[in-house]
Amino acid sequence: MLFDSDDDSLPEVPTIRSSSHTPLLTSTAQAQRLEQLEAEYRATRTETSAGRQRAARRRRSSRPLSPWKPMEAASHMWEECDEAAFYELRLLVPHLSPKFTCSYSDTVLLIAAIQSGGAASGNRHTLADKCQSLEADRRQLEQRLEKFRAQCEDLKSEVAEVKQKLKAVQEESKSSVSALAQRREEMRKQLLLEETRVEKLTVRNKKLVMENDFLKERVQGKPR
Repeated sequence: MLFDSDDDSLPEVPTIRSSSHTPLLTSTAQAQRLEQLEAEYRATRTETSAGRQRAARRRRSSRPLSPWKPMEAASHMWEECDEAAFYELRLLVPHLSPKFTCSYSDTVLLIAAIQSGGAASGNRHTLADKCQSLEADRRQLEQRLEKFRAQCEDLKSEVAEVKQKLKAVQEESKSSVSALAQRREEMRKQLLLEETRVEKLTVRNKKLVMENDFLKERVQGKPR
């Protein structure tokens, strides 16, 4: 220390130790500045305490909106949104367990999934109606096809009968042709026989004519 006093109640003056390059500084201005800063700090703390007390009294009297009030209002609003979303989810799913809980985002996702599933179900109903209509059309077409098949069978039967008749006519025609051919052959043979007979008769006639001429000459040449 730089100096001492016989009075032990006096505080020691702060000293600053320095190296050989920094001299020892003990300035009264620095001590005063330190005291001034301490006084300002005490005054600030006093004003802050007084302000808090006045704010507390104002809150107790008029209950103005404190800085944390918007956060509380926002929290209350989110709670209402959660309750509304969860209520809508329970309306969509009445058999939902009472113990079931989830966050607001999960609730919104579930509602969206259920609604999209309902839309898909509507589409499935529409597709089911179309399938039923197509099935009815298919049955009608099958009935018409069966009717056409029956008609085709009838026509096939008629065609078979006509074919049988035609075959019978063809067989009859063939038999007639065969009979005609046979008759023609018989007539040809008979004609040949007649021709042969005519030739024979012609030869015989010639012989008879020659004999007649010979006999005439013989009769004429005989003396009376």
